[in-house]
Amino acid sequence: MMAAGSGSSLFDDITAHSGGGVKFVQENAVLAAVNETLASQQLGPSPVAYMGVLMMSLEAAPAQSPAAGAILTLLERTLAAVPPALLASKGARMGQIVVGVSNANVDTPAVLRPALLCVRRLLLALPPRAPDAAKLWRWLLAFTAHSHPKVRQRGQAACAEVQPVLHLLHFLHTAARHLAAADTATLAASVLALPKLGHPLLSRSAVALLKAAAEGDGDGRALPPPVLAAVIDSLLHTACGELFAAAGPTSLPGCESLLTGMRDLYDDQRLGEARGSLMASLGLAARAVGPRAFVERLPIKVSTSDGGEDSSWLLSVLRGHVARATLDFFAAYFVPLQAWLLERAAALGADGRTVEQKNLHNLHEQVWALLPGFCASADDVASSFPALAKTLGTVLNERPELRPPYAKNFLPLLFNLHQAEPAEKREPICEAIGAYAHAAPPALLSDFFRDVLRKLLETAAAGSAADSLEQQGSLLDLLLALAPALSPTEHAPLLWRAVRPLLSHNSPLLQKKAYKALGTLAEHHPSFLTERLADVTAAFDEALPTCHTACKRRRLVCLQALVSRLSAEQLRSAMPAMLGEVVLATKESNVKSRAAAFDALLLVAERAEAAGGPSDAGREEALQGVVVAVCAGLAGKTPHMEVVRAAVVLVKVQLSALPREAVQPLLPRLVPPLLGWCSNKHAHLKYQVRYLMERLVKRFGLEVMTEVTPEEHQRLLTHMRKQKERARRHTDARLAAKAEREAAEAADLDGGGARSRHAEYEALLEDGDQEEEEGGHGHGRGAAAGGLRETFADQSESAASVDLLTAPLAGAAERKRKRRREPDGKIRVAGGGGTPVGAAEEDEMEVDPEDEIVRLGKVAKRKQTGSRKQRGAGKGRATFGANFGDQYAGRKGAKGDVTKPGALQPHAYLPLNPRMLGRKNKRASAETAARLVAGGRRNKGGGKKRG
Repeated sequence: MMAAGSGSSLFDDITAHSGGGVKFVQENAVLAAVNETLASQQLGPSPVAYMGVLMMSLEAAPAQSPAAGAILTLLERTLAAVPPALLASKGARMGQIVVGVSNANVDTPAVLRPALLCVRRLLLALPPRAPDAAKLWRWLLAFTAHSHPKVRQRGQAACAEVQPVLHLLHFLHTAARHLAAADTATLAASVLALPKLGHPLLSRSAVALLKAAAEGDGDGRALPPPVLAAVIDSLLHTACGELFAAAGPTSLPGCESLLTGMRDLYDDQRLGEARGSLMASLGLAARAVGPRAFVERLPIKVSTSDGGEDSSWLLSVLRGHVARATLDFFAAYFVPLQAWLLERAAALGADGRTVEQKNLHNLHEQVWALLPGFCASADDVASSFPALAKTLGTVLNERPELRPPYAKNFLPLLFNLHQAEPAEKREPICEAIGAYAHAAPPALLSDFFRDVLRKLLETAAAGSAADSLEQQGSLLDLLLALAPALSPTEHAPLLWRAVRPLLSHNSPLLQKKAYKALGTLAEHHPSFLTERLADVTAAFDEALPTCHTACKRRRLVCLQALVSRLSAEQLRSAMPAMLGEVVLATKESNVKSRAAAFDALLLVAERAEAAGGPSDAGREEALQGVVVAVCAGLAGKTPHMEVVRAAVVLVKVQLSALPREAVQPLLPRLVPPLLGWCSNKHAHLKYQVRYLMERLVKRFGLEVMTEVTPEEHQRLLTHMRKQKERARRHTDARLAAKAEREAAEAADLDGGGARSRHAEYEALLEDGDQEEEEGGHGHGRGAAAGGLRETFADQSESAASVDLLTAPLAGAAERKRKRRREPDGKIRVAGGGGTPVGAAEEDEMEVDPEDEIVRLGKVAKRKQTGSRKQRGAGKGRATFGANFGDQYAGRKGAKGDVTKPGALQPHAYLPLNPRMLGRKNKRASAETAARLVAGGRRNKGGGKKRG
């Protein structure tokens, strides 16, 4: 063992990686912190000092600290060098700390592996009979069957000293036959704990020992019956049930004989009270292998005669233990079984065998009691339930006694499903809950209602966060689904007391559901509304100023319920205010709200007519009063329409007039109510409010406005910020593109390095120009390219060579030599020899900056180039610099072209423009080419041909 003073060398393999890498990163960090602690306390780096600091760190660290594995790794190295006497005295306390940390990280192998080694070293140091040693041993032994392979391997290695225990069991196996009954009972109670550890070797030895103790030596020393029953009960729970639970579906076919043996054991009368444990173990087996595999090996047989084989008790085993099931198997196996049970029960009833008939009816109920378990675990509900629904509906219709158990089983499942599904998918679930609520026993329904109501009140008291509001809404949906089946005297007042404050809630969602709850109570429990009419009317009037637009329809529906129950005197006093609200609601933007308002208006008129008395004059007078009140309300407007608009205008003025420090303290009270009108439901105010918010953000900054803006409107600020950033990016990109264009133009004029967008064509043409100056044609790259520089010549006396490439696309060097920019910004090209210009004096030419096509004509009349017909035909379409020869067209009615003195011969051409190759310009390119060809065909019959 390493000396106590050489603690600094305990971690050489760890510190070797301190310079970098991915190994022992956390260990080196923890070790550095420990060394700093030792240095601050002026302690030497001894194993005892390291152990003390590491144990303090482990005890003070959080339960699931990321550094727990690193601390335990260092602690295990330290314990190897600590004196055994010290470990023996401190081992119990240290073991508690290590076990506690390990149990908190039971799914973290990085913590469990060093923890197992620490416990192993503590066990080696503790005395054999120490009480804490047995606890640590049982804890360590449990990891020999851990699910993680490395943890399991480390646990088995740490239990290498288990051999003495096995030897002890082997000795007890031989000696148990000769022990007294009392001693044998004590031994059996101790050995029964070993199979619970799940270690195969220990379990096998323990069972062999118990078997020997039960047999005895033949002279009365066998286990007493109570002890034997306890042994069987424990073994059925641990050895059999836990075996199937741990192995799952893989337990078959290997454990098939065990399964059948457990079934056969059921009929053994000597089993006594252990029969319950046997059924529990069979239930664990059924859950592990699934009902299909379970029933295939243990078929359910029903006998109605004495001496027949009967295994109907297996239905009780399956109930509550259905897993890994499919509805398809339920429909294929259990639906025919229940049909046979009903048919056989009817036959027995006809024979007067009422007891057997009742037994079969009980079995029929047990079969259908399995369906909730199948539905909860099946993965084929969508495909298999439609075929089963008809049978289920028929049975529930014909057998009312089956409905309460179904409600008891399905309502909790439906509640959980309702809470898990999104809001848009909850309506069918609410309908199902309402249907089951009508069939549920009153006591069960009362319990469900009170539980949901309690959760609603707790959630409402927790706060008004978005998640809390959503949860309150979902719980209200559950209460609404239960409401029609509730007791009007016991439950309806509780529901009303819970939803009454929500009528004035600032959340439209909760407001709407509160009005819906009131409407449900009025529809299904009229007596409740009649008894509490005054309270409901008062709450209704109080909630009017805060009623959200989205809740108008629900409020009007509730108003109709109130109107139908008001007495004549009450209706007469409430009619003015009621008609004002109803008439204004007919102007709502929502179609359903307007329809509800008109329905309410008709109902008010009907009730007023009925209250007018039996005489026609009284009814006519009552109706006339309603008509007069309605006409007065038609010219009115809601107070919100004008008051809010005036308030928004006032805020605009004050924001411009008041100083910044005077407005900022008022923002928390100004912004939340202002944003309440920024929605699609208030289109006449939405954009005004958004404009105000932009002004406020610009003046006070985004951070200040974020603090005073409610959480549900934070997205508006985010949207405004993104819009501003997007506009800024577009502006920057536009300015950058403009700067690049200006720089390119300047470089082009100055002969800089930037080249035009047709640089490839211009380079090709420059080579051709150089060859022409040298007196050669067709020997440069143009000729080599297959005649791209082919020259077309007119054959007349005044013919001049026209290069169809050079003329429209002048080379960069040629343009640089011939054009200059005047102070007025116009480009002028000097005429001279070889230029296709008729006059010798300086003419003006137009340059298209898009494709750099040089056209003849005056710059001052650039937009007037070509005939009126030509301008009209080309309007809105690109012609890619084509010259259609329209300037040579004769007068109206004349055929052929007209030659002009000093000008080129009539011609038309289409330059090689790369834009024509683009996919977007495909149609325009075809139209341009077709127009050029059409012009040539039109003039083919007379005059000069265009080239």
